[in-house]
Parts: sequence; structure tokens; C-alpha cells
Amino acid sequence: MLDDGIAPGQSGFKTTTDGKRKLLAVGSSSSMLRKKLAAAEATGDAFLQSAGPYARAWTGELTETPATSAWGIENGGDLNRDGKMESFKLAVLQKENQDSNDAGSELKICVDLDRNGTASSSECVRPFAATGEYTHWSAEKRLALTAEFDPASGELVLTEGEDLPDSHAEGVGSVLAGHNIGGLFDGVAPGAQIVSYDLAATSSNPYEVDYAAGDFLKGLEWLASRGAKIVNFSAYTYTADPKMQTFLRAALTELTKKYNFMIMVAAGNEGPGMHSDYERTAYPDAALLVGAFISRDLDALVHGVSGLPDPGRVMHYSSIGPGFDGGQTVDIISPLASLTHSSPSLGFRAFGGTSSASPAAAGVATIMASAIAAEGLPFEATTLAHALRLGAKPLPGVPYVIQGMGLPKVEAALAHYRRLIKGTGFLNAASKINDKTGADGSPLVGLTLLKSELTSQNEYSVTLQGTASPQIGPDGVKELLKPITLHYSHPWLSGVSELWLSEGPSKFNLRVDAAAAFAKHPELTEIFGEVAIREDNGTLLKVVPVTLIRDEPLHGRRAQMLALEPEDGHRIHFHVPAPGFVRVRVQTEGGNPATVRVNVYDSGFRAAAFNSGDKTRDYLFRATRRGWHQIGIARGGGSTAPMRAHVTLEPVDFSLADAELGSEFVVDYAGEEG
Repeated sequence: MLDDGIAPGQSGFKTTTDGKRKLLAVGSSSSMLRKKLAAAEATGDAFLQSAGPYARAWTGELTETPATSAWGIENGGDLNRDGKMESFKLAVLQKENQDSNDAGSELKICVDLDRNGTASSSECVRPFAATGEYTHWSAEKRLALTAEFDPASGELVLTEGEDLPDSHAEGVGSVLAGHNIGGLFDGVAPGAQIVSYDLAATSSNPYEVDYAAGDFLKGLEWLASRGAKIVNFSAYTYTADPKMQTFLRAALTELTKKYNFMIMVAAGNEGPGMHSDYERTAYPDAALLVGAFISRDLDALVHGVSGLPDPGRVMHYSSIGPGFDGGQTVDIISPLASLTHSSPSLGFRAFGGTSSASPAAAGVATIMASAIAAEGLPFEATTLAHALRLGAKPLPGVPYVIQGMGLPKVEAALAHYRRLIKGTGFLNAASKINDKTGADGSPLVGLTLLKSELTSQNEYSVTLQGTASPQIGPDGVKELLKPITLHYSHPWLSGVSELWLSEGPSKFNLRVDAAAAFAKHPELTEIFGEVAIREDNGTLLKVVPVTLIRDEPLHGRRAQMLALEPEDGHRIHFHVPAPGFVRVRVQTEGGNPATVRVNVYDSGFRAAAFNSGDKTRDYLFRATRRGWHQIGIARGGGSTAPMRAHVTLEPVDFSLADAELGSEFVVDYAGEEG
């Protein structure tokens, strides 16, 4: 797990279903918690002497330092949470007849936690990875402290305790692999063991507090080098720049090949806007991006929400497509609502978000890995990722750009894995729209056509290239050739119905009669079309999405009424003819106005978000450019009570006396700047 660290003392993280240790190793990005100790003289200091007999010893000191991010945000540093910045004496003792360069030898690591100069039994532990022992920075606050020591280098590595708001990983770990949580229930893969890397550990280095792509890669390698085969990442890498995403994808491809592991990634909670996942192209073939699905029963039992349809829906805040590349944002969706551990001092909580959906999918992948081993099949991470994708079942009536391939199914995925590992089929059919790029410069894998920008072009060249399992080797891939069929979802899409697929490029011409689609569906602001690519055995390999957006020019007042069901989200598209200000008025009827969320997006990036709060709220946002814009309206939670939102958009022509205020993107009429 790559997250913010796990507290080892909680019930769900103690043992697996067969009694093995659950949490095997913990690491972090913090240099503040890594200390180089000095070899001690035979007559060491009083703290060292009080720790007991030794053949060899090392000593040092750890000083608490205020941790501030590169953005100036305070982020801890007070390890025992006593409100003071203090120093702690450190000592490591090695017994007689031990190899001095053996990190797994019998070591005793002591921290003067009560600062009285004497080492008590509660202040000393053996290395966590070797023994599972830990103590506490503060027993009262249940702040766990683990330690590792390398005699060869003299480096001591400690961990900070986990508490709010640093308890995200407790929820993630509970969902993925928790066992006997509260003595009542399990996560998805309770038999699995966990290695955990803390990307958010307190540090005196501000660039470690605000982790970057390098920290992300370092954490992944740390986990993979310790045997992790499935890594869950329920956070952001903050790599919206296409060049950075290209670099990150190349680096991740090399890492996943080197260690043969797959990555399950939370798609993010930036929905319901288009382009609301900014990192789609940063991840390699051995990774899956996971959106959030909520079932009727889980939402009722965990979050107290009623009124969802059966079988459920994609959560309103889950980042969805189409993306900047015209394709889907998520590869699959996964259930999100779970009752999990919170911080050690606060018991349990209702955990949600795509942060909960991703570890549920990672749990499924872990079960798959176990089944693969049980059958004596070779484990290959990229093949596993695509088997899960191909074995997923879509929700009826939900577009591909919103749900990807749907909900993963273990038995179907295993059947695909058995076939794919032998090289009898393709993992995927990579698509590319020739001679076109996205708004961010990335290659297009699908089409998003705005009504305001339609031209006379109604034909597009599409290239398909097959991807096979690396297990069969380059010669096997080159010999793989399959007939495929192409299926068009609507009459306004057309092209050939049969083609071939290999590692080399095959092409087809796609006709898109967008004008006919807009004319036939004047009531729709979004029209979703799909070209499904299937192998001759019926396996759905790929969908090339074609999304039409009716972004009518906003020359005057425009009103729209939306029915808001529980956990429901909608998008409103419009075209701003010139930079300026637009007023957004949201009037709600029924339900609870406080549950209504309004998101303003600029080029897909969420520029501002507000809870409606009142039955009528006005917002003013500054459109800094002409062209397509969107607003997301969502109802979080809810009940069977019907609810509607009347949304009015209107251009506003005025000048601001305060130039500094004008630089803000969104202003609440009540006077609160957004």
C-alpha cells in the first residue's frame, strides 16, 4: 500500500486468516525519521547503559522539528502530540555472537520517550520487519512507533503514529485486506499480507511533506522490492502536465516490468465533470484506474442513504470521462462504501470515495493472484490487469466513458487470464485517432465533438494495435493475428464491420454524423456513442467512444431543470463567446439544499466548488477564455424525497473596482470569495 501509513495495533491489521502476521513492513519518505547513529564507546552514556548489556552499540538523538509543506501549510512534527518540540535520545544494542552487518540479527532499539534518561522495557523494541514489535510515542494517544536499523550503515528508521487527519490508509487497508475488523468482518482479501509505505509522514523537509512524482516512484520501488505484487494507490501524483505524464508512464512501465507488479489507482473525486481525471495517461499497462460504484444496499447500510436504484450507480463525485484524450477516465468501477478502521483513537467510520473503491478492486486482484499461484500459472502483472478489465461486467445503460468496462468479476477474469497467459488472444486493442490531438496535446483514443466547433469533417481515421501478454515473448506477439468485429451503437456512427488485429497497425475509417445526432436528440446536452471492438470469440477488447457535447453559446439567460436523485450528478455545458463574468443561480426544491454540490470547471479542471446550503444561491465566476465550459450539479447522499434543481446561467457585464478581486475565478454573491 502506498498511502499515509497504517497503525499496526488495530484489530484488522494483526493477522491473516491463517494466523500469519498481517503487516510485514512499514516505510516512509521522511528524512526526519531517518537518523544516522554513531558507534558507541565501550562505556556509553547513561541511557545506553540502562538499556542492558551489549557487544556493540550505536547512539544518537532525534529532535522534533515543525513540519511545514512547500506551500506553507503546517503538517505536524510533534511526534508524541504533547504540544512541544523536544529531543529524544536513541540507542541501538547488538548482542554477543551476532554478525555486525546482518540487519536481521538480534537488535534492541530504544527511544527515550519519557525523556528521563533511562530506557524502560516499554521504550525498547526489536526491528519491526523481523519481529512485528512496536511501541508508542504516546500510549495514551495510541501513536504507534516502529523501528528498523541497519548495522552496516548505522541508519535508524522510525515511523510516526497514525491519527486524524493522518488515517486515510487505515480505511484503505481495511477494505483491501483487513481481517477480523472489530471482531466482526473482513476486507476483500483477508488472507493477504501488507507492506505499507507512508507518503505523507511528517518531515522537516517541505518537499517531502508535499510529495512529488519522485517520492511516488521511490515508494513504489520500496514496496515492490519487498515483494508487493499488487500495489494500491488512493491518492494523486499531481501530474496534469502531458509531458510529465509521459515521463511518469515511462518510469512506471520500467518499474512494473522490473518487479512484475500491478498498480490499482483511485481515479479521484473530481466528478461529475468531463476531463475530471487529470492523470489518465500517466499510468502503464500494468495499472488500472478505478472509479466508484455505490450499490443500494451498501449506501443504506454504511452511509444511511436511501432511494438508490437497483443495482446502484457510479458515484456522483467519481472522476469520469470523456478525458482529454477522448477516451474513458476509468478502466473499471468498484464498490466504495465500507465500514472501516479510522484512527486508533476514534474506532470506526463509514469510508467512501474512489479511495475506497480502488482497494476493493486491489483486493479482487489479490484474490486473483492467489488463485493464479494455486493453479501453478506464472504471475504476470500486465496480463492480470487486463484480465480483470476484460472480465468486468458493465452496468446496463451507463456509457463506457463513465464506467469503463464495469465491475470486475473474479471467475470471468480468471478464465481470461488462463487464455491470455498462453498467448491465444490479445489483452487490448489500443486505439488512436489519426491526425488529431486533445486539448492538452495528448494523442486521442476517442472523439469528443463540441457542437460549437463542428466543421464539415464527418470522417475520422482510426488505428488499432493489439497488445498481448509479455509472458509469450516478442516472437509470440509478432505471430498473433486475430479477426475482429466492430459494432456501432447508433445509426449516426458507421464504418466497416470486420477487420483484423495484430501488433502492427490496422486502420478503419469512422463516419460520425454529429449533425444528425444533435437533430434527433434536441433535448440532450450529451450524446454518447461507442464503437465496440470484439475478438472472434466475442470478447470485448476495446471501446472507441464518440461523445457529442451540445455547448450552445451563452448570449443571454439560459435555464435548465434537473431532477436530482440520491448520489446523482449532472453536467451543464455552454459556450462562452468572449471572456467575462457568468452568474450561476441554483434554486432547489425538496430534499436538503445542504447536500447539493456545485462544481465550476474550466477546460475540465475543477476551478471551484460550493455547497448550495440555501434553497437559492448565486455565484459569479470569471470566464478567462472563450469557448466550452461546464458546471457540475450533484446531490450527495439523500433519501426517497424527490429533489429538483433549477439552474440559471446568465452573462454579466460590469467592471470591478478592485482589480485584485477580479483576479479571483469565482465569487459568492454573499461576499465569500471562492
